Amino acid sequence: MTDGARTPNEQQVGYERASSVSQAYLDVRYTRGRSFQAVLSGSLAYTASLMEGRAGERFDSREVRTVLVEPLLREAYLGFYGERVDVRLGQQRIVWGNSDAAAPNDVLNARDTRNRMQLDPEMLHLPTLAARADFDLGVAVLGVVAQPFFVPDRASIYGANWSLVQPDAPRHVRKFFGTYGGDRDPAAIDGALVRARASSENALAGASIGTSLRFHFGSFDASYYYHYGRDRTPFVYLDPNVAAAFDAAKSDSNPTGEDFEVIYGAQKKAAASYGGPFVVQYVRRHHVGTDLTTTVGPLVLRLDAAFDSAMTFYTKQNLNSVARPTAQAVLGAEYQRGFGKVVVLEASYMRLLGPEVPIVPAPNQANGGPLLFVKDDNLGVANVVRWTFFENVVVEARSFLGVQPLSWVLRPEVGWATPSFTARVGYLLIDGEGGSFGSYYRRNETVYLTTRYAF
Repeated sequence: MTDGARTPNEQQVGYERASSVSQAYLDVRYTRGRSFQAVLSGSLAYTASLMEGRAGERFDSREVRTVLVEPLLREAYLGFYGERVDVRLGQQRIVWGNSDAAAPNDVLNARDTRNRMQLDPEMLHLPTLAARADFDLGVAVLGVVAQPFFVPDRASIYGANWSLVQPDAPRHVRKFFGTYGGDRDPAAIDGALVRARASSENALAGASIGTSLRFHFGSFDASYYYHYGRDRTPFVYLDPNVAAAFDAAKSDSNPTGEDFEVIYGAQKKAAASYGGPFVVQYVRRHHVGTDLTTTVGPLVLRLDAAFDSAMTFYTKQNLNSVARPTAQAVLGAEYQRGFGKVVVLEASYMRLLGPEVPIVPAPNQANGGPLLFVKDDNLGVANVVRWTFFENVVVEARSFLGVQPLSWVLRPEVGWATPSFTARVGYLLIDGEGGSFGSYYRRNETVYLTTRYAF
């Protein structure tokens, strides 16, 4: 009898049992009076992981894998400031909206979502090349932003703990990536997909433009936003005929020549028809949003709302993407009591509207059925509590409770903080109902330690 739990096969998904991430961040700024500023920042990251049970290997196999040093230019811009006009040119972080956990209007910059344990804002958000101008109209400030190139979120498709493909993914998807990407690092897989997409389009095809209008009256601050550009979540499509051929293969670990003949034939047909069998694209959409901030006693109250003509989601049945119009709203309250004592509470609602927006020019969209992570109506509550005791002891708890669909993420931690050094230990608890974000990534429950030194 064969030990199925230990027999190599192409549909199992590897797991990072332990990982270590080292990062260095440098920020240099030069200012001349109130009229000029030059900003340059960058980071350097190195990751080592203990991988186990990768596709094609024994389930109990373990191997230490390292990711090459990853240098990244972050902000690099020049700012010119006048009496009525401010101009910034270069790679920069531009914030729209006022919410913390769910940020429906923060659409101008990409994010690094490859590791959901990364919460430092300067490492999570990716500045992008832009020309920004703000005009003081007296009663309001008009902002205009133009971005010549599109920069997607740094999302992982396969091979890491927070990748799209997980053990709960459909079998044919796991077999497809296990066959063609099981022996590659996640960064190599994601890089190949990005290069394939970039080679098929004009460099300026991802250009975008946006505008904002900001008002201040009494104790209220209000902003209105419009952006025409791309949704930064990857829209993925696996040809259904190729998927069916992988699903019908007689053996996971050793497909027959007949199996591969059927798979290869389906691949050739998809490639000739629309560039398949696996397509990664980014959906162009209109974004309209607003936010409002006011104070009531010790509380700061916020409203953040937006409409997108198309956003990308994934189906449970085959992980193929669906583009749907959406409306979102976030209502939040923040309470601060001196230095290091903050409580934030936010309630978010998202409604998926119809109809679906066709993206891939294939007769069979293969994206029916319920969606992964979301439903037509989605409601959640996020909370951040950060409290400092005895000047240096920091206790923090971040949580998200998805009411619809039911899902929860809880991250309590305790640490020691000084102006130059911080050390924290925490625990990530994550789970939920089937098909929710918490359930899909439930094996990532973990204990972690972070240290930070500033000089």
